[in-house]
Order: sequence, then C-alpha cells, then structure tokens
Amino acid sequence: GSSSDHNHTYLNNGVLTLKASKIGWNEGNSSSDPYLPIHYHSGTVHAKHKVIINDQYPNYEIKARIQVPLSRGTWPAFWLAGVNSWPPESDIMEFKGNNENWQNTYTGSWQNKKTRVSNPENWHTYRIWISKKNDTDVNIHYYIDGQWQAQHTANFVNKPMWIILNLQTEGSSGNPGPNSDARMLVDWVYVGRSVKESGPLSGYAFCANERETCVFSGTRDVVYGADGKFDHQTATDSINCDNETFGDPIRGTRKACYVSQTSSYRPMSSSDVSTPNKLSCTAGSIDSWENGFILNNFTVTNNSNTIVRNWSAALVFGRSITITNAWGITISGSGDNLTGTNVDYNGYLAPAQSATFSIQGTSSSSIDMPACRAE
Repeated sequence: GSSSDHNHTYLNNGVLTLKASKIGWNEGNSSSDPYLPIHYHSGTVHAKHKVIINDQYPNYEIKARIQVPLSRGTWPAFWLAGVNSWPPESDIMEFKGNNENWQNTYTGSWQNKKTRVSNPENWHTYRIWISKKNDTDVNIHYYIDGQWQAQHTANFVNKPMWIILNLQTEGSSGNPGPNSDARMLVDWVYVGRSVKESGPLSGYAFCANERETCVFSGTRDVVYGADGKFDHQTATDSINCDNETFGDPIRGTRKACYVSQTSSYRPMSSSDVSTPNKLSCTAGSIDSWENGFILNNFTVTNNSNTIVRNWSAALVFGRSITITNAWGITISGSGDNLTGTNVDYNGYLAPAQSATFSIQGTSSSSIDMPACRAE
C-alpha cells in the first residue's frame, strides 16, 4: 500500500500491524520481475535510517520481535536491501507459507540457513550482528530467540542498505494465497551500532588539523593524534599542531589537535596513566551451539581518576578453546588461558570510560562464561 494507506499498515495498541487483503478486481501485473498478477494489497515499512558498515560504524545489531502468518501464499519478511543497487541483501526473517525460516545473504550468489521455528505465529525474536571484517567484507551472524544459527560473509562494506518489514503474498510462498486477511505483527525493532571514535575522549573538541595552529582562550590541555593514540601539551591561547611540538604518537596517520573544553581542566602528564588494578572487566552474554560460541560485549572500565592509554584482558576458560574471530580486541590462538589487547580505536580510556569487545571461537564441548581480568 501507499504511505497514506493505513488500512494495511497501522499501529494497534502500540504493535505494528502489516495486513494483506485479497482484492476482487483485476489490477494487472506487478512491474517487477517476475511480473506476477496482483491479487492482494499488503503493508510494507521502510526505515528512513540507512545501514552502512564502514570504518566509522564497524558493527551493527538489528533485531525485532515478530509474529507471522503461516497460511499458504503468505510471505512475511524482515530484511536489509541495497539502497543504490541489488545486491546487497540480508534476510533476517523470511517465511514462505510454513514454519521454516529462511536467513539468507545475497552477494550475487546465495548463502542460506533454513530453521524450523516452533509456532512462529507466536512472538519470536530475529536478530543479526554485522561486523566489518576487512576493507570489503563483513561477517553477518544470524540468530533466532537468542540462539546463534549461522555466519555468512559478504562484500557489504560501504554499501548502504534499507531496513524493511513487509508482508508479501504468493510468489515463492505458493499459490493461491489466503482468501481471508493475513497479518504480520511487530512488537518492537532495535537498531544499534558501535562508533569508532577519532577524537580522544569526552570533554575535548576538535581544534586544528596536522600542521595547522590550534587557537583557543586561556590555558588548556591540548591532545594531538588519531585512532586512540594521543600526546598531550599544556598551552596558553595557541599551539602548533605538529610532530615537532608534540612528538609523533602514531606514525603514518593523519593527525589532529583537540582542546579541553574548560581552562580549569588539570593538564595531564606521564604520571596520569592508570596502573593495572584500576581496571575492571565484566562479562556480557554467551551464545553457544555445537562446537562453537560467541562471547558478547565484555566491558573493560577505567575505574580510576587517571588516563589509560592501553589495556589488556586475560580470559580463563577452564578448557581449551580456539579463537576464530574477535571484535574490539586483538586476540588469537588456542588454549584455556588467553590474553588479548585493545585495538587502535579503543585503547584510550578516560576516567569512568569503557571499551567493549566480543569473541567467537570453537570448543570440543560446551563452555561457561570465562573469568576476565583487565590490566
């Protein structure tokens, strides 16, 4: 239906309803391949937000709590589709007239995961976690009700995608479709993303690019660098933003200066580096399946009143595991005790600031949440 057609797209007590209704007249054929006859009007919602995986936003989490119809000819879906071209496509939830959910990724060829869902007419949560793997590829993890289902790899970096909820009919879901109205219900939709910070910490503002002059009022703390690596100087009214003044905190990278937003801010020195016992590491959640697991959202927090410039996290598993992927931490190898270090963008922690990381791995048997110690 159109954006003004609220017969097929509407809220009912806060729940989004997408309705498909059979029509009793000849409306011709669809203008899209495979140009099937139009027998129904139905609801569709496109989010205004565009999902783009890139250096600034390397991770996305997208999930929704949904009820779907199961009658023949109903085709409910929750998916991502390319804004400028097709592919890309990622199907978070797709049913085709039965209780088998399709979670698909299309890059020019298909990757598919089919899962039987118990009573999909009841509420279930469908989720993906997308993470930037390299300059061209992402890893997409598919979940149903918190249980990991599959990982696909796709060349989706820097390719904007729409988030779509729709209830189509017939086509791949079978013919003929239902004679009575069919409804897809959506309780909520969650979209979250992580940000790769280029600045040093809260309380600072951009002042000048490398080889420019940073001008401000009063005596301030000024930091110079990029990607979580910075050197500090105390200056009054202005300072040159260059390696000659600050030193070179990160070689081969375009840097900038950031100035503290208050002249009463105490200038930082080399003594303002946290010692190991001032860091804490708390566990998040664990998703596991046969011979595999993902540890989600460990949090390293600076509990001191000083600056942390780099950190490490030691994990005690109690049994031998093998790391296959990691986000927000540099860690690899096999064993029952493994240690990782921060990545470039999350090593710099101001007082009370935190960094998160997640790990994927394999194990010959199920594992419990490991103990974590940050230093």
